Parts: sequence; C-alpha cells; structure tokens
Amino acid sequence: MADQFTFYGFPDECRKFEQRHPLWNEIMENLVHAMNIAFTRVQVMEGSADKLVYFFGRMVLEDFMEITLVCYHGYGVAASKLVRSMYEYSVTLRYLHEHPREAETFLAYHLVQQDKLISRLIETFGDSILPAELIAETRRKAGLVAHIWDLFPRVPHICPTLADVGLCDSPRGNPQQFRGSSTPPVSGPL
Repeated sequence: MADQFTFYGFPDECRKFEQRHPLWNEIMENLVHAMNIAFTRVQVMEGSADKLVYFFGRMVLEDFMEITLVCYHGYGVAASKLVRSMYEYSVTLRYLHEHPREAETFLAYHLVQQDKLISRLIETFGDSILPAELIAETRRKAGLVAHIWDLFPRVPHICPTLADVGLCDSPRGNPQQFRGSSTPPVSGPL
C-alpha cells in the first residue's frame, strides 16, 4: 500500500513523450546543472536592472519547468498558455539586460498600473471600495511618473519586440525570421 500513489495526467501521454524524446532525462541533468550555476549562488546585484534580469530569468525557468511538466502529462493546451508568459518574460529580460537604464522606467509603470486598477475597482464597486487615503496616495505616486508614459506611443523602445532584442530581422517580430537559427519554428507535438 505504501508504494501506491495517485497519478495525475495521462500515463499513455507520459510514455509517448518519453518515446518522442528519448534523451530528455540526460538533457534535463545538464539543464539542472545550468540552473544551479545560474540561480543557486550568492548573487551580487548592482541595481534595478540586475535584479529584474535575475528574477525574470528565474520566472522563465519556472515557466519552462511548468511547461515541461504539463507537456509530459499530456496537457498541451496548458503548456501553450504558459509559453506566452515565458516569451514575454524572456523578451523583457533580454531588453532590460541590454538597456539597463530602462529598468527604472519599467518599474515606474507599476505605479501607473496600480492607479488604473484602482480606477477600475471604483468604477465597478464605487468610491467606498478602498480607503480614501490609499486612493489619494496611489494617484499621487502615479502622477509622479505618468509623464514617462505619456510618451509611450512615440517611444517604441519602451515596449520591446523581437527586433529590439536582436532575435529577429523584422521590426514587428516575424517568427519566420529568427536570427541564429537555420530552421523555422518547431511545430507539432512536444
């Protein structure tokens, strides 16, 4: 009885994954070694950009591990949902690594987002949903950085694309034109 456990997912899908990827376990050992080098060490960070790159890297790693887990168990739709966030974190990470002065701008947008969220809460639930002091303080802080985001339509580098980070020749990131790859993007089962 102690050897029995509940299995979630689809055992047949797990077997199919192992058949499609016979070297997976060997490759994962190398990946675990690389993860340990990158993330299980004393990290000396000099500024916001270093911290963002490090923690976005960790988020990419977590997304990858989750994608692997759900693919292995036959949940391809769940994996495709996770790929989007992994992609966005990866592009943002690369951009902030190459443009460390943009880190403060990136962080400042949180204050604008907080103000937008409060506005939606008030629209939905009324003025009494949050303390007036919290609303005033959030709006005050957002007002301090809002001028940065007034430039947004004219300053495309604030929102990175594949071309901005050197992964693509096309200005809007046509995936058929990835740099450094002689093969088109992979399609089919993982």
